[in-house]
Amino acid sequence: MRLGLLKDNRGNVAVIFALGLPALAASGLGGMEMLSVVGDRHQMQSVAELAALAGAKQLNIDNSAATAERATNFANAQLSELRQRWTLAITATIVDNGHGVQVAINGHRGSFFGDLLPPGGWTVSTSAVADIAGQTPLCVLGFNEDKSDVVALQGRSAISAPNCGVQSNSDVSVARNASIEAAAVKAVGTASGPITPTALTDAPVIPDPFAGMSIQTPAACSDYNLTVGLTTVNLAPGVHCGIILLALGADLHLLPGEHYFSRGALIATMNSKLSGSDVVLIFDDTQLMQFLGNAQISITGRKSGPYAGFVLAASRKNSSNFQISTDHAHQLLGTVYIPNGTLTVSGSNNSVADESAWTVIVSKGLRLSGSPKLVVNSSYSGSAVPVPSGVGDNRVVLTR
Repeated sequence: MRLGLLKDNRGNVAVIFALGLPALAASGLGGMEMLSVVGDRHQMQSVAELAALAGAKQLNIDNSAATAERATNFANAQLSELRQRWTLAITATIVDNGHGVQVAINGHRGSFFGDLLPPGGWTVSTSAVADIAGQTPLCVLGFNEDKSDVVALQGRSAISAPNCGVQSNSDVSVARNASIEAAAVKAVGTASGPITPTALTDAPVIPDPFAGMSIQTPAACSDYNLTVGLTTVNLAPGVHCGIILLALGADLHLLPGEHYFSRGALIATMNSKLSGSDVVLIFDDTQLMQFLGNAQISITGRKSGPYAGFVLAASRKNSSNFQISTDHAHQLLGTVYIPNGTLTVSGSNNSVADESAWTVIVSKGLRLSGSPKLVVNSSYSGSAVPVPSGVGDNRVVLTR
């Protein structure tokens, strides 16, 4: 009896295996085909990147459609083996106002069981963008990836960056009466509104270029609760604690060096003046900054030291809105770095940073409202303030 049962069980197993063999074979073949498709897609992506880089290298001498055609021919030459399995379409386009090349490769091939798995066959799309080094300096970066309004313009506000690039690691939102004009505008997410040239979407993320920089405020205060009005004060570098208020007629001149603002607020209002050359303003975890009314702001950044190239920097824990709404913030030369906060520019028909040789803005967010015009110049060789590595014409070209 036991031998009979053993024999019957073996027979059942054999029958089950025989019935399941086609399914197992199909599953194995399908898995092998999927691995083949994944490998082919990686090869298409690699070719798209190489072709975009090859095209971008020629933009210095020719940014016409002929360069795009050469990038297409380059990709075609690299894809001869894949054409045995795929129907391929290759397009190359000059982007970023003549400063970059985009290469897209779309492919289709049949699938297992007469195009049933997946239905209609396999479809693959890859794309790469390359900017030639130094062609499009990076001068505005909103690097927050978690919010939709990282670079947002409302009202009749405007950003003018004619010779450099604006990037949002999320969306770029421009109201219908606002505008952005730049050498290139890129968004990792979407872009909407009046943007010239047309924004490139689905761009690669540009990480915080200064993520490794130490920003620390010394504990000891050099002065506390300073109010300036109807007089001129020359303020030495140090730690300025509490409320620093520039009232009517105040003229606060910052002497060269690092000026830390701690445990309060720096407020310039009415017809006050805030000036300084070879200085950097550094704000601690909770410090507020407000440039209001008709305050005259004229600041140029540090020429040397650990903050060389910076004109304003904030602690990594400071999530405040750094507000500029004055009609006279014409000189803001250097890099503005707000790693966890937002730079807010507002006002009525006021120009900001327009008299600066160059300005770079790197912040978690950038918002404009009212009718201000933020002018981002890029005459990097026209100033003794050095451009930090990672921005301006010192950035590394990214591709995807």
